[in-house]
Amino acid sequence: MGRHLADHGYSGPFGLDGLVDTALFRLRASRLAFDPERGEGVVLYADAPPDGRSWRYAVIARNAGGVREREAALAHVFAFEGGG
Repeated sequence: MGRHLADHGYSGPFGLDGLVDTALFRLRASRLAFDPERGEGVVLYADAPPDGRSWRYAVIARNAGGVREREAALAHVFAFEGGG
Protein backbone atom coordinates (compact mmCIF):
# COMPACT_ATOMS: atom_id res chain seq x y z
CA MET A 1 0.00 0.00 0.00
CA GLY A 2 2.80 2.45 0.89
CA ARG A 3 4.52 1.86 -2.43
CA HIS A 4 1.22 2.44 -4.28
CA LEU A 5 0.61 5.72 -2.46
CA ALA A 6 4.19 6.90 -2.99
CA ASP A 7 3.99 6.03 -6.69
CA HIS A 8 0.94 8.30 -6.91
CA GLY A 9 2.57 11.28 -5.24
CA TYR A 10 1.57 10.87 -1.60
CA SER A 11 4.52 11.40 0.72
CA GLY A 12 2.78 11.02 4.05
CA PRO A 13 1.92 13.50 6.77
CA PHE A 14 5.25 15.30 6.38
CA GLY A 15 4.93 15.88 2.64
CA LEU A 16 3.48 18.97 0.98
CA ASP A 17 -0.13 17.81 1.31
CA GLY A 18 0.33 16.98 4.98
CA LEU A 19 1.91 20.36 5.76
CA VAL A 20 -0.81 22.30 3.94
CA ASP A 21 -3.58 20.23 5.54
CA THR A 22 -2.06 20.79 8.97
CA ALA A 23 -1.76 24.55 8.39
CA LEU A 24 -5.34 24.80 7.19
CA PHE A 25 -6.57 22.75 10.15
CA ARG A 26 -4.76 25.09 12.55
CA LEU A 27 -6.17 28.19 10.83
CA ARG A 28 -9.72 26.81 10.91
CA ALA A 29 -9.48 25.53 14.48
CA SER A 30 -8.33 28.94 15.67
CA ARG A 31 -10.99 30.72 13.55
CA LEU A 32 -8.26 32.58 11.66
CA ALA A 33 -8.95 31.07 8.22
CA PHE A 34 -10.43 33.50 5.72
CA ASP A 35 -14.23 33.55 5.96
CA PRO A 36 -15.92 34.93 2.83
CA GLU A 37 -19.07 35.81 4.79
CA ARG A 38 -17.09 38.01 7.19
CA GLY A 39 -14.61 39.11 4.55
CA GLU A 40 -11.79 38.65 7.05
CA GLY A 41 -9.13 36.12 7.90
CA VAL A 42 -5.79 34.66 6.87
CA VAL A 43 -5.05 33.36 3.38
CA LEU A 44 -2.06 31.15 2.60
CA TYR A 45 -0.93 32.00 -0.91
CA ALA A 46 2.01 29.72 -1.72
CA ASP A 47 2.93 26.08 -1.35
CA ALA A 48 4.15 24.78 1.95
CA PRO A 49 7.56 26.18 2.85
CA PRO A 50 10.55 23.84 2.76
CA ASP A 51 11.23 24.43 6.45
CA GLY A 52 7.55 23.93 7.42
CA ARG A 53 7.46 27.32 9.20
CA SER A 54 8.00 30.21 6.77
CA TRP A 55 4.48 30.45 5.37
CA ARG A 56 3.51 33.18 2.93
CA TYR A 57 0.18 34.64 3.93
CA ALA A 58 -2.07 37.65 3.75
CA VAL A 59 -4.16 38.95 6.64
CA ILE A 60 -7.42 40.55 5.61
CA ALA A 61 -9.42 42.60 8.10
CA ARG A 62 -11.72 45.62 8.24
CA ASN A 63 -9.06 47.86 9.76
CA ALA A 64 -5.39 48.00 10.78
CA GLY A 65 -6.22 46.97 14.34
CA GLY A 66 -7.92 43.83 13.05
CA VAL A 67 -4.86 43.02 10.95
CA ARG A 68 -2.56 43.43 13.97
CA GLU A 69 -4.86 41.29 16.13
CA ARG A 70 -4.97 38.47 13.57
CA GLU A 71 -1.22 38.63 12.94
CA ALA A 72 -0.56 38.27 16.67
CA ALA A 73 -2.97 35.34 16.91
CA LEU A 74 -1.40 33.74 13.81
CA ALA A 75 2.09 34.10 15.31
CA HIS A 76 0.88 32.31 18.42
CA VAL A 77 -0.97 29.52 16.56
CA PHE A 78 1.89 28.84 14.16
CA ALA A 79 4.54 29.44 16.87
CA PHE A 80 6.33 32.06 14.76
CA GLU A 81 9.41 33.66 16.26
CA GLY A 82 8.34 35.96 19.06
CA GLY A 83 4.73 34.80 18.83
CA GLY A 84 4.48 32.24 21.55
